[in-house]
Amino acid sequence: LGKNNSESTQKPFTDEEIKLLWDNVDRLDYIDTILIMIYSGLRPSELIKIKTKNVDIENTIMRGGIKTSAGKNRLIPINHKILPFVKNRLKLAKESEYLIPNNDGKQMSYFTYYDCKFKPIMEQLQLNHKPHECRHTFATLMDNAGANKVCIQRIMGHASKDVTDKVYTHKDVNELKKAIELI
Repeated sequence: LGKNNSESTQKPFTDEEIKLLWDNVDRLDYIDTILIMIYSGLRPSELIKIKTKNVDIENTIMRGGIKTSAGKNRLIPINHKILPFVKNRLKLAKESEYLIPNNDGKQMSYFTYYDCKFKPIMEQLQLNHKPHECRHTFATLMDNAGANKVCIQRIMGHASKDVTDKVYTHKDVNELKKAIELI
């Protein structure tokens, strides 16, 4: 395959839209999951697959991810802004092995999340976004805050094509945590 030269049609949430989400967090169920994605860089399909056993509140990290070898089973720092949401989701999960389970305590499907959770929130708030745009928002916020590019790549689970970054640049979890707290 040749190089992909097409521009993304995905649009990050604006600052005003993010504020609108925060303003409605106590009013709309599952709005916290949108903010979790915005402040963690998780794909929607990754969020619904996070297992409760892979959430370490004490060390403010989660382990999860899919898609690529760099993205699978990666460490994802929990930003202090979403820590209360993650703690609450752990309580709500009760006996479930998933952080965001379906009504039966099993893994929620992407389509259930999109159709029954995400889409109604967007309609109620009169926003026009898809779940994956949370990830675009995260990348944009991190870049705008001056976060280290290697940290952004590691948190998002992107493999580096740069030999220096890939082989010689070492970032520990504390560096990732510092980066995520920039937003």
